[in-house]
Amino acid sequence: MGIGYPTMASKDEGVGFLRVELGNFARNTRISAERVRREIALSNCPVTSWTLMNLGDVNKLSKDSFSQGELLELSIRERTPGDVLWEEEPEKIGVVDADRMHGDVVLPPQAFSSIWSAAEVRNGSRCSVELELKAGDPEILTVTNVGFFEEGEPTQHLDPILVELRKMSKELIPLIRSATFWFFVMLGLLAFFLIWPRL
Repeated sequence: MGIGYPTMASKDEGVGFLRVELGNFARNTRISAERVRREIALSNCPVTSWTLMNLGDVNKLSKDSFSQGELLELSIRERTPGDVLWEEEPEKIGVVDADRMHGDVVLPPQAFSSIWSAAEVRNGSRCSVELELKAGDPEILTVTNVGFFEEGEPTQHLDPILVELRKMSKELIPLIRSATFWFFVMLGLLAFFLIWPRL
């Protein structure tokens, strides 16, 4: 799943792709009379890859900006109607502080729901997030695109009603078999008594 759009950077703006494996999930919901605000806090997310596509100014972004194994903390917030993000940078959907190894991203509801669901259902699969970063500032990097990836065997999640019906059916099978057996026994006896007087 990709969120956002690839951006064109000038030769002075470095562009890179930072991928981290998702660590600990913490989901937060705040409700007011006007809106519902959901946020996911991701901690202990190890860097798995850091790729530079456009070097730009080495003082702003370089191959040493991130190292494999470093831990990133990432806050992902659902965008709500009326939110004003960064008017001066319309392609901007978040920021990453490379020194503090902390990032904040704001996603539209449909994209946010995918990560929210992954936080709810941890089925042993590996999840990772890839951030497209643009360097306009030596310390604070701009997030212009987000990718969410899930690897592993999907787990089937059944509706609770369906689970209960399956449980009931297992309990009824022996009763149905017993009832069927006695039905044919009684039918055989009835046939015997109807035919016996005629013999």
